[in-house]
Amino acid sequence: MLLPNLRKLFFLGVCILALSNTAIGETNCNGLSGRLPDVCKQTFLSIGHFNVTVSYNSETAYAGNGYVDLNISIQSTGSSSLEMETCESSEEPRIQCKRESGPALTTEKGLSVARYTYRVAIAQGVEPKPYPLVLTFRHDNKEERSEVRLFVGVTSNLKVRIETDLTEPPNVFTGVSNQLQLTIVNDYTNYPVNLHSVSVKSDPYGLIQDETIPLNVKIEPAGQRQAVTVPFSAAAMTFSSLISGFNTPRVIMTLNYDDGYGRTVSKPQSLEVKIRPRDRVLVLYMVMGVLLGSLIKLVLQRKQESGQISSRQVITFVSITMTIGLVVALIAMVGRIQIVAFDARGSYDKPLVIFAIALVGALGGAQILSMWLNKTVNGNAGPKLQPGDGR
Repeated sequence: MLLPNLRKLFFLGVCILALSNTAIGETNCNGLSGRLPDVCKQTFLSIGHFNVTVSYNSETAYAGNGYVDLNISIQSTGSSSLEMETCESSEEPRIQCKRESGPALTTEKGLSVARYTYRVAIAQGVEPKPYPLVLTFRHDNKEERSEVRLFVGVTSNLKVRIETDLTEPPNVFTGVSNQLQLTIVNDYTNYPVNLHSVSVKSDPYGLIQDETIPLNVKIEPAGQRQAVTVPFSAAAMTFSSLISGFNTPRVIMTLNYDDGYGRTVSKPQSLEVKIRPRDRVLVLYMVMGVLLGSLIKLVLQRKQESGQISSRQVITFVSITMTIGLVVALIAMVGRIQIVAFDARGSYDKPLVIFAIALVGALGGAQILSMWLNKTVNGNAGPKLQPGDGR
């Protein structure tokens, strides 16, 4: 008894899965009645005593797709027939129509129905906008022509873009929430777009947290602009970034939108940013460098005053100070900054650079100040040597 029930459950699960897969695919607009989905575009034509219905799925009508089904249904009450002869694009030769089937004749509710299917191929590079399709019919050796509109879109070409008038990369601070003010431009000629979300990540990867920010923004066509605020979080500072800094990475933003006709587009675009520590981090490292330099200077000065340091040791200390200065200069060169005496010019966004500059400033600054005081008080160019200075 259990085995048949399991078989039934398995069969039911397969049926549900099949229905789900059908629902996920493109909408089949042929033969539907009642309220149709928005992507099912219908045009009703009246030619004599014939009623003509032309339908297609706008999801499929995009540049590069050669399989857009155009379904034509002709209804009549009499025995005479209206024959469909041709379908062609009057404006765009890269849109081609070809008959696939028909006429298929049936009788429904006392009406004679003839059905045709045409295959429309839209070449790559066709500009996304509505195009007229000219349909030619013949009845009693008389030609009739009518038009339907084919709403052509794109799924890959960039028609919505990020515009910025920044003269330099914006600052992004580590370990906190940030915001980017963006201007989104709609370059579609005819279609307003619905912006659903913006996904962000960094290049190199990991400098900011991957996020998808939901939006509900409509942007009108023909170059209209909309300001959008994109919040995101930058990653905390690591040991490697403490030493090397961040240089100038890029934020990759993917705009997710649709053109109102069922065609969704996800297009990544990049923006150069400058990732740097917060000011409190830089101030902290500056204070640490000053404290360490002052402590070293204080210890050495007391040893020199008490006669515990010889001339050789002073020379050694000066050599060490010079070495540290060279290291600072090297770091400054790698970091593309400039140091002129104590005048710091450029962008100091590396805590290690700030620490080293503060350290050398604390060591050398006290010595320069001492020489200046001696010159002022004693009237000579150099500092006085104290007894017990090792000479």
